[in-house]
Amino acid sequence: MSERRGAVTVSCRSSVWAQELQMMSAEVLTSVNRTMGERAGSPAVESLRFVVAGRGGRSARRR
Repeated sequence: MSERRGAVTVSCRSSVWAQELQMMSAEVLTSVNRTMGERAGSPAVESLRFVVAGRGGRSARRR
């Protein structure tokens, strides 16, 4: 998992998990922000991205 400017990227073990979590991302995002609170009036996490981890646990897709 990594975070950059309010965007959190989560590495998943399979494409099935990545897709399932992506479909649930609105609920997950709400729950994360409720737990973490807000910083300076904005959500702690602005977006979630789910990717499939490659060998060694690293993300298979990079930017």
